Amino acid sequence: MRKRKIAKLFERGTLLEPRHLLGRNGSEAEWTVRMLTGPVLDMKFLGHRKRFWLEGDGPVKSRSVVGCNVLGKDKCWGYFKVRKGDSFKPTTIDYSDDSRNGLSRLFADEVRVTDYAFLVVGKFHVRVLGRKVFVGYFSLRRRGDRRREKL
Repeated sequence: MRKRKIAKLFERGTLLEPRHLLGRNGSEAEWTVRMLTGPVLDMKFLGHRKRFWLEGDGPVKSRSVVGCNVLGKDKCWGYFKVRKGDSFKPTTIDYSDDSRNGLSRLFADEVRVTDYAFLVVGKFHVRVLGRKVFVGYFSLRRRGDRRREKL
């Protein structure tokens, strides 16, 4: 039952603009990660979050949103690039292009904005034999924001 509700929330979600994941004026921001379904351990007890920032120099509009997963005080792993979707596919968090990634190169997330302020819902995938295999749903909540009001 819970999985169906989360699936509906994801399907009702709208396209996520990658800069939505940044802080004020394009500053670095962190989002708490919660695994909602699937066999993957929810690492909330380790302080699992995703950190987002702008890559490179130059005008803000021409720079890419990138980031990493963070555990504990400041242990970074699973570096990624956020790729904007379109009307046919959601925005993705792609781990495949970063040489610092080991097995996390196989990860790919699809994310959408929900009706709730500061809440993003996503689908976690693993690439197996060249195909994306759905593993489970997760949520991202901007750190420090606790409101559940509708937009």
